[in-house]
Amino acid sequence: MDTYYINEKKINQKNIDELIGICQGILADDFINKDEIDFIYSWIQGKFLKEDIKKFFIVNYIYNHLEQLLENNSLDDKDLNNFKNILKNIISLETTLDKKISIENNSICCCSGIFSEDKKTIKQILKNKNITIKDNVTLDINYLIIGSLGSPEWKHGIYGNKIEKAIKYRDEKKTGLAIISEQQLLKDL
Repeated sequence: MDTYYINEKKINQKNIDELIGICQGILADDFINKDEIDFIYSWIQGKFLKEDIKKFFIVNYIYNHLEQLLENNSLDDKDLNNFKNILKNIISLETTLDKKISIENNSICCCSGIFSEDKKTIKQILKNKNITIKDNVTLDINYLIIGSLGSPEWKHGIYGNKIEKAIKYRDEKKTGLAIISEQQLLKDL
């Protein structure tokens, strides 16, 4: 294997980890300001080539939101608060925790990640309750279930295609799907 490729991969992973750390630091006081927005934007531009930004979901996701925000040129409190919430959602892969879910008459997609219960058993319970189970994220699913133990890759901002697609659909307001944890699902069963 090419040493350059290995080193480039390690450098990009280190930069993604650093970006997540920067964002977590900025979010620590639950407040975000224009200087912090400018810093994250400049930092990404300094660490990633323009063509590489699109290769990494979390970098591209944050960068695209920053570009939209900075195009606006008038960052009011509402804009800053919205971006703060976007960062919180993507950095923590925030799931729906604040409301009771109702899985009856809904479509569900079980995501990757490590489930504490056997995924086949969970799917069978859902089937027995006449809940539609889809293998992929589509516009007509209501819930994406992620394993309670997550995936080791998620701490580096490397989410699976299902999660990336669900976040994209949710952000584009194409669907009202909620990303919920396996524990939330099991509580509702």
